[in-house]
Amino acid sequence: MKIFLKIISSTYQKLIVLLISIASLGVLDLIGLFLITRLFEIFEKSEKSITILETEIPFNSFVAGVFIYYVFKYFISVIINKNIISFTQSTELTLRKKLFRTIINLDYLNYIKKESG
Repeated sequence: MKIFLKIISSTYQKLIVLLISIASLGVLDLIGLFLITRLFEIFEKSEKSITILETEIPFNSFVAGVFIYYVFKYFISVIINKNIISFTQSTELTLRKKLFRTIINLDYLNYIKKESG
């Protein structure tokens, strides 16, 4: 694994981590949908408890757990989105620097011959 990480540049390593993070957000969303549907089932049936994985959970505890889950998911999503924005800004900066260096190092006669687009 260490050899594989040495082969890949740090930019690609960050990209792979971001893609895994985005996929994990999708999994967290699916879990959240499951919890919400179970919560609606409780409201619909007017039950005092819910059974998940053969375990009885009181209604108040379940609602508190769902609330804590969504707060946790919100903070994880903010961190991942901040990392995505940071990655895209650093990639944009790198590309701008490369483009600027290419234009600066270009011979003036070649620069004039190039199309402006």
